[in-house]
Amino acid sequence: MAAISRSGPRLACAGLVVAVLGLAVPSLAQDVAPAAPPPGVESLDARRARSLKELEDLTSQISLSSERVAALDKEIAGLKKDQTTITAALIQSAQTEKKLTQDIAGFTTRLGDLRGQEESIRNSLKERRSALAEVDIVRANIKDCLGCGYCNIGCKWGHKLSMLETALPWAQRDFPGKVRILSDCEVEKMVTRSGEPKRIEVLRAKLADGRGVTVRAQTYVLAAGAVGSSYVLLQSGIQGVPVGKGFSCNMGAPLTAEFDTPQHAYAGLQISHYGLPVEPGYAFETWFNPPVSQALNMPGWFEQHFHNMRRYDHLMAVGVIVGTGNYGWISKALTGGPGINFTPQQRDLATLSRGLTLLGGILFEAGAKRVMLNAWDYVELGSADELGKLEPVVMNGDNITLGTGHPQGGNAIGVNPKTSVVDPDFKVHGYENLHVCDASVFPSSLTVNPQLTVMGLAHYAAKRIA
Repeated sequence: MAAISRSGPRLACAGLVVAVLGLAVPSLAQDVAPAAPPPGVESLDARRARSLKELEDLTSQISLSSERVAALDKEIAGLKKDQTTITAALIQSAQTEKKLTQDIAGFTTRLGDLRGQEESIRNSLKERRSALAEVDIVRANIKDCLGCGYCNIGCKWGHKLSMLETALPWAQRDFPGKVRILSDCEVEKMVTRSGEPKRIEVLRAKLADGRGVTVRAQTYVLAAGAVGSSYVLLQSGIQGVPVGKGFSCNMGAPLTAEFDTPQHAYAGLQISHYGLPVEPGYAFETWFNPPVSQALNMPGWFEQHFHNMRRYDHLMAVGVIVGTGNYGWISKALTGGPGINFTPQQRDLATLSRGLTLLGGILFEAGAKRVMLNAWDYVELGSADELGKLEPVVMNGDNITLGTGHPQGGNAIGVNPKTSVVDPDFKVHGYENLHVCDASVFPSSLTVNPQLTVMGLAHYAAKRIA
């Protein structure tokens, strides 16, 4: 009470109210039950529960939204990175497109150039082909060839159908006791009986061991070849006819070509293909040999020769064969034996030069990377543009390496004793029983291999001699 009085009447009233209220609340809280909500109105507890559930849902959603935002941020960062990559790719693509455009322009120009070159090559090939009247495989007189490559040296297997394998053994078989063959027998001379018409009375020869051989016959047929027959006639003192005059040959020189791919030119026939140009006077023959023989004809000296032989498998050779004029002659050499007197004339060398130039062009168009000529001065060409280098070398007959496997002429056939040695029946003018039948009776060179012509003449002559 003292406290109330010190506070004044207003404070006393207030304290009284508080005291009254403080006393009344506990009683109200204990005695008054909460009123039920009206029908259709949600209770406070239900509302509280629902609010808590909504709060949990919102909290969950907020948590998910945070994860989603993080994922979106990551996705956006990835998109930005992709955008940078795409931008760089677009820039690179633009640069590539520009480069491709330039390349296409370059390719278009190059294609135009190549088409022009193709047309030029086609025209050149057409010219080359039109320059060749005939191209074919050599029909060699060989049976069951094993491809050893020793045809021109001597077939050890006996498959080359030469006279050693055919005509001579056949004659022994068909005429037993009437045909006698003497090997390693050299005819020294035929003895002429005086009188008109003249006759050969006896033939004297010598075997390899020094024994002498004498042959007496009614008819003598000399077939020792263009060099040998002329030499025997000269040794025998045959006079009144131009013995040994008018000698000619198929003069040849090869071009050796190297290719990137192996050629295996050594396998098979040494001469397997030929070509006959439209221009007369020369022919082409492929030509290759086993290593030692080829080394003798390989262009180059010392290290260059060694290098060329190392490329043996990638090489092939084609020879140009020129049928020369009949300005050579056969004589008796001062050292004994036959002497061959032949110096190529400029006309034949010019023909050879044209042939080698045409051949070089064909080889380069066939893919040769280099072409070589066998000469004292080593000649190697790297392209068809250099073919002009051949002529000055070829025209110097002392520089180029020349050869022949086909000597012809020397005892020409004809009706005039002043210009020929044998008459149309192959009988030596002025002789009754002496005949000549071989390549020496050719009045001029054939240009091609004379084998078939010689065989044909033998059949033709046999009916007139027998």
